[in-house]
Amino acid sequence: MPLIPARLEFAADGTPWSEEFGDVYHSAAGGPAQARHVFLAGNRLPERWAGRERFVILETGFGFGLNFLATWQAWRRDPARCGRLHFVSLEKHPFTLSSLGVLHSRYPEFENEAAQLHACWPMLVPGAHRLELDAGRVVLTLFFSDIKLLRELRLAADAIYLDGFSPARNPDMWSHALLRAVSRLAGPGATAATWSVAAPVRAALESAGFAVEKAVGFGNKKEMLLARYVRKANPVSTSRRRNAVVIGAGLAGAAICERLCARGWQVRLMERHAIPAQEASGNHAGSFHPLVTPDDSVFARLT
Repeated sequence: MPLIPARLEFAADGTPWSEEFGDVYHSAAGGPAQARHVFLAGNRLPERWAGRERFVILETGFGFGLNFLATWQAWRRDPARCGRLHFVSLEKHPFTLSSLGVLHSRYPEFENEAAQLHACWPMLVPGAHRLELDAGRVVLTLFFSDIKLLRELRLAADAIYLDGFSPARNPDMWSHALLRAVSRLAGPGATAATWSVAAPVRAALESAGFAVEKAVGFGNKKEMLLARYVRKANPVSTSRRRNAVVIGAGLAGAAICERLCARGWQVRLMERHAIPAQEASGNHAGSFHPLVTPDDSVFARLT
């Protein structure tokens, strides 16, 4: 199915609006403030990432990236920040680069972060897009896909931003099946936060293994939901450094080393020659043959 970009629209009060869903992208009381109150403070950030080697955030709806920009800015300003911040988000209808420029110009507090995001904004094609920022210490993994893709992902989230259009306007985003998929991606001690306090959302979270409580909401929302995953999660190392040994400094070995280092691994490279690429990988020219597939398959990503 071809990707359909979001249309640039605004409500009467100037708040970014989606005509398709009949809903705003954030509270009329302010997008950045909502991001900080609901999603950062709601997940006890930046407190919880302090001193960690890495921290993983999962977001169910990227929109035009305000939650990410607010989180990235908070991380940059925090002297006790984690070594690496991984932010994973899904968006079925991403904005074009030109539309992002218009939207982000309304929030000058994010001028620096937005400019860097624009510089690496990917082509609007379905699938996974990995954006490395701040010398690779912040990694934004964007999936331009239907939210159902959550069922296929593998990660262990420390914090979860449950964001999207209202349950009445976009029920698939808040269904029991979807939140069960979210719970499968929750790491040990994972928390979640959302501005919605709809009874079906609370029931779906509790059914998926979260303990849920209400907290003071933002703007015209009297309350919001905080959640903590209480079922046994798959154990994930969050502080121990990961080590790898790569044998051979040809094209494959060098590429593996580069990607592991980009992900924070400590890598030891073993090569019998004094310099790399001395055998088959030392050819003066080579050919590259990408595998073209109709879907976002693992083989297509590798090539």
